[in-house]
Amino acid sequence: MANILVYIELDGERPLPASLEALALGRVIASTLGATNYALLPCAARPSYGDDDAIAVVSRHGADKVLLITHPTLAGPPLYATHGPVVMGACLALPPTLVLMASTPGSRDVAPRLAAQLAAAYLAEPQIEIDEDGGLTLTRTVCGGRYVRRLRTQDLERPVIVTLDPGRSLELRGDEEAEVVVLPPSASARRSPSRARARRAGAVRPGAGRRRRRRGPRPRGLRRGPAARRRARR
Repeated sequence: MANILVYIELDGERPLPASLEALALGRVIASTLGATNYALLPCAARPSYGDDDAIAVVSRHGADKVLLITHPTLAGPPLYATHGPVVMGACLALPPTLVLMASTPGSRDVAPRLAAQLAAAYLAEPQIEIDEDGGLTLTRTVCGGRYVRRLRTQDLERPVIVTLDPGRSLELRGDEEAEVVVLPPSASARRSPSRARARRAGAVRPGAGRRRRRRGPRPRGLRRGPAARRRARR
């Protein structure tokens, strides 16, 4: 496991407490499994880099590195229409093994669509256990509690998107300063990654899928086929 990406949802200019709890859980998992804990921080404007701004807060709550993305469209509520391409761009730049989000109305809109775009596994509010051999197991009851879905991340060859219900873990506090990585909001993140891979492999030719210009009717004298030839004999 190389990268853990924690999506930080903001309330104004302050991170939500539920997002900080998810970041703290990411810190525990990263420390145990030897991964890097990234805090994805989408902002409408660049923070002030003060002692109590969003970057400083997530640094004190367990982030190894902060992925900062700024764009005016990120000022609204966190929906996939506005925040989804930004999160997708971060996942394409730093492919994560595990993406953690606090279970909020915004993340419940972003997470399943992000999983579909990444061809990733998606679990909502699972139980998380770290095995003795260092493996990560995610467990969730389905079908009204009659069945249990269990995933071991080391057995998967794709990312896992997880939403976490608030109040399940304590907030970690420290005084370390995290490295800030500024990512541009890329418009190319709207393209499906599977289609992009197929295009790079040559399976999809440029311009495929575009609607062709509709031509006018064929002139009467240029018709083809048996029916047209029979009408010509008459």
